[in-house]
Amino acid sequence: MSVPTESERIIADLFRTTSSRREVLKRAAALGFAAPVMAALVGRAPRAHAQDAQLEGELTFWHGLGTEATILNEQIIPAWEAKYPNATIEVLQVPFDQLQNKYNTEASAGGGPDVLLGPSDWIGQYVEAEVIMPLDELMDEATRAIYNPAAIENVTFNGQIYQVPQNINGVALVYNKALTPTPPASTAELLEMAGTFATANPGKYGFGLVSNFYSNAGYLFGVGGQIFGEGDASAFNTPETVEFLTLLKTMKDSPGVFTQADQGAIESLFKEGKAAMMFNGPWFLQAARDAIGAENVGVALLPAISTKGDAQPKPFVGSTGLYLNPNSEDNAELAFEFARWFSADATQMLVDEAGQLPANTQVTVPAGDAAAQAFAQQYQTATALPTNPKMSNVWEPAGNMITKVLDNNVPPEQAAEEAAQTIDAAGS
Repeated sequence: MSVPTESERIIADLFRTTSSRREVLKRAAALGFAAPVMAALVGRAPRAHAQDAQLEGELTFWHGLGTEATILNEQIIPAWEAKYPNATIEVLQVPFDQLQNKYNTEASAGGGPDVLLGPSDWIGQYVEAEVIMPLDELMDEATRAIYNPAAIENVTFNGQIYQVPQNINGVALVYNKALTPTPPASTAELLEMAGTFATANPGKYGFGLVSNFYSNAGYLFGVGGQIFGEGDASAFNTPETVEFLTLLKTMKDSPGVFTQADQGAIESLFKEGKAAMMFNGPWFLQAARDAIGAENVGVALLPAISTKGDAQPKPFVGSTGLYLNPNSEDNAELAFEFARWFSADATQMLVDEAGQLPANTQVTVPAGDAAAQAFAQQYQTATALPTNPKMSNVWEPAGNMITKVLDNNVPPEQAAEEAAQTIDAAGS
């Protein structure tokens, strides 16, 4: 039997005493053994999936679900606990607008949950911060094959997979069939119908315009606009962005249109039967159906752009998925099996109860689900939600750009130029 070298003994000790692969590499580098440690890591056999054995252990899981949290608490978590009684799970619901930063802060300090449910567009920023675990070693080819290829693309960054995809999402036109039996095909029809409806129904609105960037970005891309140009510089200071902002201003100023940056305010009008149409996604279906009846909730393609020869809007399409925390290296197998299970069994419940569109192709969409079919058709002409870490510099200036034009009467050319300058300054 050969005697281990000094470096081999140190490496073995690091593996025994350190739970995080990232910490192993850091400590090894400090001792001058980074190359042998990396070779040891690369040479380790792929982890065996734990789904064939009785799972045991403890997990922590964070999410930012809204109305769908009821399904999580009353159906999903009990189903997991019934199937795996020895694999306990602690769940924390975090307000969605706080979730991204809370996780980043906690994970950067060595804490955070084992598993995080969140959008795919956080990947770039999280990779730079080293707070999410690449899943290539855990997710073999057979596992990847069960997911929608577009979803896999959404969760891949620099050639590595960083999420188990859970659903595919983006906006389309959501409308109240009792108020608007036939949805508009174009923006001209949308505004005409909104005005006619409001005239016939005082105190109600034909269309609720959520004046944020995400909900309306499809119209920017539909007129040929972009977010980034050469070298990831902002592409907002262009005629296409001006055209986009002018279209939104026309919508806002049209009769029968209620405009508000707070999406919840317009959702409330819709649920009260006071707004006939809005742009929203599958995450809103459960609340809408509960409020006005499933038979009254319709989904259609975003209206074509009348001022652009009926060009089709290209809304953001993204994925929500499950991240694994690199601080939970010792718990990675259990965390990954929970993520796999959530993308299948749990997602089936969210599809059946809340109208989500699954990323897992083994999850079935209810037959005759017209809403799911409409969303799926919309996503065929969509724009992938960027994983570029510089997107974190875009959202606020883009939202402010819209607010300046719609609420403060700033000329679109000026608002577009100021947004581009702010984004570029943040990235410098």
